[in-house]
Amino acid sequence: MDLISIIVPIYKVENYLKSCLDSIVLQTYKNLEIILIDDDSPDKCPEICDEYAKIDSRIKVVHKKNGGLSDARNFGLSIASGNYIMFVDSDDVIEHDMCEILMGVAQKFDSDIVMSAFKKVHKLECKNKKNTIQNNNILVIDGRDEVFDLLFNNKIPLIMLAWGKLYKKDVFKNIEFPVGRIHEDEFTIHKLLNNCRKFVYINIPLYHYLYRNTSITGGKFNIKRLDQLVAKKGRLEFVLEKRSDFAEKAKYQYLKSLILYYYKCKWAKFDNEICNNILEEINKVSSCSKKYLLTKLFKKYPAFLGLILKLRYRNK
Repeated sequence: MDLISIIVPIYKVENYLKSCLDSIVLQTYKNLEIILIDDDSPDKCPEICDEYAKIDSRIKVVHKKNGGLSDARNFGLSIASGNYIMFVDSDDVIEHDMCEILMGVAQKFDSDIVMSAFKKVHKLECKNKKNTIQNNNILVIDGRDEVFDLLFNNKIPLIMLAWGKLYKKDVFKNIEFPVGRIHEDEFTIHKLLNNCRKFVYINIPLYHYLYRNTSITGGKFNIKRLDQLVAKKGRLEFVLEKRSDFAEKAKYQYLKSLILYYYKCKWAKFDNEICNNILEEINKVSSCSKKYLLTKLFKKYPAFLGLILKLRYRNK
């Protein structure tokens, strides 16, 4: 029975942590190593972690100096013993049979990454129902090029998210999350998929994501959210160096993000220098290809395009 290491970074979530941990310790798949990374949380989270460790020998607690989500995940990866890895955010919960289902699918298809669907919730609760997998619930992506193309073809919603997946540990070879950044998943997903030969998606919401306005990426648009542009630029550079056959798709993906974030910065009334820097980057990328309709709209009808994007994305 393969060991799954579940890594849970923890910081200021005392109102949610017990629900999260209960959903993990009560998994129907029992061969778990549960790694709780207390990232110097200033509330009662450290005590809650220690309490759970006393009653479940599978739990390992690490109390460390605050370094952020990426640093906590990296530390968890460095000490994980399992040949499979999962990440669970400490204010979320997972269905009681999630590990069993993901492991069963991973073994059946010999897949490197298995991902389930998720649902956004405003209250943490999991009913103890049995989830049933059918053939029409499963999408199998076989082949390195086919897997890498998932970055661009929108076949799987929000594929960049680190949580909600079961990984073979080898997929993380020489890969770490970027310390000090938000949107850290965007910095790593292209590297992980580049190491992946077979990817399976299960269209059943086994992961429950708690939406909070106070979370790192929730709430009001702020300057840190521009980390996503840094991530997309890094992805383009990665593609140009290692997967040049996807260069055009990566350029267009980066360009779309630049244009959207240009408007977001305008709406948020950021400093003109920030907007001008993004505009400069848009011109640089769009000059590489004249066929982008989005660029033509942006240059010819900027007010119209801005209105369309505002209606769709302003509160996202």
